[in-house]
Amino acid sequence: MHHIYLIAAEGDAEVASELEVFLKRRGCVVRVDTGSHFFAPARPQEKTVALWSFNTRMSTKQVMFSNRAIDALAENELDMAGKRQKLQQALQA
Repeated sequence: MHHIYLIAAEGDAEVASELEVFLKRRGCVVRVDTGSHFFAPARPQEKTVALWSFNTRMSTKQVMFSNRAIDALAENELDMAGKRQKLQQALQA
């Protein structure tokens, strides 16, 4: 069972929710943060998935988002997702 920490900007909450459902259907345990918890650090068993988009760059919490992504990268536990169209296509598959 994979534990996923999905971080996304508030403006991407809908896509993050769709991705959460997609991952849960495949047996993953998913924790989502769209900044409401100020992008707390990932837990030891979690792999971080960072949903990057224009909304992230425009977010007032971009620095915190970036810090979590850098932390995960340093631990070799980061996957980046982007481009809404490609994500939506993957979710529909």
